Amino acid sequence: MLDRRIIEFALGLPPEMFMQNGWGRWLFRKALQGILPDSVRWRKNKKDPALEAHRELLRKAQENQIKPLVHKVLLTWLKNDGELHCLDPEQVREAIAVYQPSEDGPLTNHLLMAGVLIEQIVNPALAQEIRSAVDSMA
Repeated sequence: MLDRRIIEFALGLPPEMFMQNGWGRWLFRKALQGILPDSVRWRKNKKDPALEAHRELLRKAQENQIKPLVHKVLLTWLKNDGELHCLDPEQVREAIAVYQPSEDGPLTNHLLMAGVLIEQIVNPALAQEIRSAVDSMA
């Protein structure tokens, strides 16, 4: 799918060529008949054990290293009277206080990180602080 000609061809096809009988990527599945084994051609998901292992490593790194580092930067930022444009400082402190490293931890774990991403867009100074802290990890 990195060949521009294939992409342009695919974009010019009518939508029904992509979905038939409940199967997505219909044309690609049909085109690879006799080339790929049916067990691969008709697989519904794209799970790849190596990719899944890599995602799990990244998730663990985020939970065990990145999030705590971002929390530390945020607490230092607030302690030094740094300004937040989108987030309520008290709710940030509260969310950090109840943080539990786990994929299925409290919703506040996930919401805080989403809020921090938005805050970084409108608050370049905080974004630079976080970037510097993450860069110093390497």
